[in-house]
Amino acid sequence: MTATLTNWKTNIVDRINGGEKSFRVSIKIFGEALTRSHGGNWAKNITPVTSQRVSAKRAKSDVIVPFYFKINPATGICWGYDHVIANMSNVLIIPLVDMKDTFGNLLKQGEIYQADGNTGLVAQCQIANGDVDLPNGYDAYQFLADDDASLDFDVIAINSIHELNKYYDVLDNSISAKSKDDNFSSVLVGHNLIDYETGETDLIHWVTSAMDGPINLVTGGTVPKDVPSMNKVVEPLLPIIRNVQPYTTSTIKWAKERSAIFKSFCLDITKLQQDGKVSYKYNEELFDTLNEKINTLADSDLNCYWNDRFFVGKTPHGASKIETSLKSFDKFVCSTTSSWTQLHFTIEDWILWELFPISREILQNAQDQRLYGHGGKDILGGKNRKDSSYQSLNFLRILYLYALTLKPSRRFTAQEAFEWASDVICKKCAAIDQVDRLDILSDKKVKYSLKEYIY
Repeated sequence: MTATLTNWKTNIVDRINGGEKSFRVSIKIFGEALTRSHGGNWAKNITPVTSQRVSAKRAKSDVIVPFYFKINPATGICWGYDHVIANMSNVLIIPLVDMKDTFGNLLKQGEIYQADGNTGLVAQCQIANGDVDLPNGYDAYQFLADDDASLDFDVIAINSIHELNKYYDVLDNSISAKSKDDNFSSVLVGHNLIDYETGETDLIHWVTSAMDGPINLVTGGTVPKDVPSMNKVVEPLLPIIRNVQPYTTSTIKWAKERSAIFKSFCLDITKLQQDGKVSYKYNEELFDTLNEKINTLADSDLNCYWNDRFFVGKTPHGASKIETSLKSFDKFVCSTTSSWTQLHFTIEDWILWELFPISREILQNAQDQRLYGHGGKDILGGKNRKDSSYQSLNFLRILYLYALTLKPSRRFTAQEAFEWASDVICKKCAAIDQVDRLDILSDKKVKYSLKEYIY
């Protein structure tokens, strides 16, 4: 495969300038659509439309595995590269005038942009560059187009960004086929925060996917699915997303099915830090301590860890403690009289406590509904589950905001934090004085007041 210089781009532009509005062209895969660059590797030689998803991760999941590696039942071997499939949908767009896209990027008159078929070409790059682990017994050539193979492209001239959106929605079937996560990646690509072809980004990894839930909790509204509408919601949050720090990574890793809650919480603290309401040093030291405890707990039995922390030996002066006469952690967690009101924790231990809850799946008689911010609603569905997310998130928010008023690593009760919040955040917090009143944390006024205070 030797890269060659051709005038195929000039020929296309000349035909557009000559008055043609749509036509088909044939472009060589290796040497024209793909050329050598990036240290000698193959790379795309056609700029994608700016609402392109991240092809780097989709090439394997959407093309290589389901098509190249799929077994042909007649032969028992992989189908490999299929030129018929590769030719099914390849589209180029040529603006007739300069225009701005949804993200403010300039699409230049007479430039060539690829609207469909990007991921298939990226898949060829990844195979040719040795970036994909092949099935045992196969060589790369079995999954690559021939050296002289060409693809057929539909070329369409457009007069406005509205035409581009119309054609692109039809081509990519954006409303029905693309998930919200796909469209979120399109927003990040559109703002030049991720390289669509390589997946390279300076963002912390967890902010690049599964952000629908966290953004929903932060904004208090549904995140639209179509890219232009989604961008209106996401764009104001991009300064926060850009500034999320690496020290949050371990917390999100271990949040698992509750990641939306902890992602929202980490966006909160990033916003507070960005606005100067908390220092980088404070958060860094807090998460350094938290991450050390996470590392220890992750290698331990959960029950044994908490038992050793709070029921074995004497509690060091000023350290977190559980106020109870019960003699073991199991007994405390399973007691029908135990509750979060008995916890005297530092902020890092409050976060750790919420991050690693003891559920009934772990311990059959655990009274988790009495001990954690979700108040038991996490086992329900619909509105109850949404309320549970807000309870957990607002529980963490208030504890963290109250901790900022104290000396670092000072222990405190949740009741103290709610009393403070009733004076500073929302008067309704004063009523959270019993184990079954955490539902107030999902009240509209509390949600609104916390959003206004943080954002």
